[in-house]
Parts: sequence; structure tokens; C-alpha cells
Amino acid sequence: MSMPQWKLYPQSPPESSDLQKIMGALKAKRDDVQRKVDREEFTGHRRRLAQVQVWLTSILTMENQYNELLKTSDVELERLCLCRLCSKNVKKSYLFGKRVMVMLREVKSLSSQGEFNAVTDETPIAEGEELPIQPTNSWSGNNAPNGMEPSDGR
Repeated sequence: MSMPQWKLYPQSPPESSDLQKIMGALKAKRDDVQRKVDREEFTGHRRRLAQVQVWLTSILTMENQYNELLKTSDVELERLCLCRLCSKNVKKSYLFGKRVMVMLREVKSLSSQGEFNAVTDETPIAEGEELPIQPTNSWSGNNAPNGMEPSDGR
């Protein structure tokens, strides 16, 4: 079984359009999970699961890498292709295509990991220690209730 080979395309590789579609679906799935987490955290004493937080963080990291790849893709293709006809540098074209393929694989993997039965669990309510309240007799002067004499220390 051989690894998929990067072909030298004068335009953007077809894998980049696949990456764009899958990344769009991944962002939609992230938004759905985030909305569900926010709703459950807001409505009750619940907190997000650690695995959900790790997944959401991974999505943000992947999204940043994807945006960086998008920013550089036109420049890379312009730099690597001679009048959009052929590659100026075969090795660099291969490495750019390989970056696209690796990211496509990672995005697919993240997307498949985003199926959660539950996104939050109940927050344990901390039990407080009950402290006895000491009664106080600190009436003084005119603040004493009727029938009681103020304590003036005599």
C-alpha cells in the first residue's frame, strides 16, 4: 500500500478544495458542540468535560494552521509555478502539497473525534461546614428592648 503522492499542479491542488470543505464542516460541528456546552453550562450546575475542552482547543489550533496555510497558499503557488504552467521548484511544490495532505488527514481525524454523547457533567456542590452561631448580648444605651436594662458594666 503506497502513500498518496502529491502531483504537481499549476493551480491549487484538488486536495485544497477537499480541505476547505472538510474544514467548513468541522467548524460547523465545533459551533454546534460549543453552543450545546454553553447552553448546558448556563442552565444548570454543569461543567464541560475535559475531552470536549481538548477537542475544542484542538479545533482552534487547527483553524489557525488552516488560516495560515490559506494566507500563504496563493503566494506559495505564485512562487512555485512559472506563469501557472509548470513548477519552478519540484521539491518545494511537493512539500507544499504534502502540508495540504497532512492537514487534510488531521482535519478528518479531528472531525471523526467530535462525536460526543455528553458534553458536560454535573458540578459537585461543595458542602459547607456548619458553624455554631454564638448569641450576643450587646445591647447598650437606648437600643435595649423594652423591659431590659442596658448593660453599662456596673
